[in-house]
Amino acid sequence: MEKKDKSIELRSEKVRNIIGQVPSALVRSGTLIICIVLVILFVISIFVPYRETISVQVDIKTYPEAHFIHSSEAGFFLSDSILATIHTGSTIGYIIGKSSTKKIISPITGDILMNTNNQAYIDKGGLLCMIIPKNHICYGITEIAIEDYDKVKQGNRIIMTLGKGSTINGVIEKRYPLSDNQYSHKVKIKFEKDTLEDKLAISTIKNAKIILNDVSILKKFVSSVGMNK
Repeated sequence: MEKKDKSIELRSEKVRNIIGQVPSALVRSGTLIICIVLVILFVISIFVPYRETISVQVDIKTYPEAHFIHSSEAGFFLSDSILATIHTGSTIGYIIGKSSTKKIISPITGDILMNTNNQAYIDKGGLLCMIIPKNHICYGITEIAIEDYDKVKQGNRIIMTLGKGSTINGVIEKRYPLSDNQYSHKVKIKFEKDTLEDKLAISTIKNAKIILNDVSILKKFVSSVGMNK
């Protein structure tokens, strides 16, 4: 029995001519462009980060705690001078009410931020000023949903928006393992600076993002398909 020839025989002269032709310049340039684009995309995937974040709200606190002074009664606030720094026992000003005059004394030494102007009227219980202790340290407290708690690790970076485009960086300093409720855990944040230049941000709540992963797109892709195992 004759052995069958399994090779493909091209009997058509036109087919042999087409195969033998050198690709046109357009085809060659198109192939080159595709290769260049693939190389560029590969390089971009190496250097462009893939950032996985969790959005949170941070309550900015100080240690020792900032002291808030509220008006004990309604009246007009009078002060000889509004100071930037005040000492324990110093007079902040007076509240002139209908039947009495109350002297406002500073309980601590620190930087004072007034919430009212001289000779302005203030309601009973109204916030008169905030005193930020000297040599204070700023830190943040935020709530992490229970389902995200295991994702957040000590040392994770956090970027907080202060306003007007300014931001401040920090890290997760402590995770509290016990929850006050069934929905979230508290997390303590240490800022890159012990004190904030924007003192108005103290005792306010700001938007922030906790960075869980900050790797290249290529590394994230390799990890997602299990090629790094």
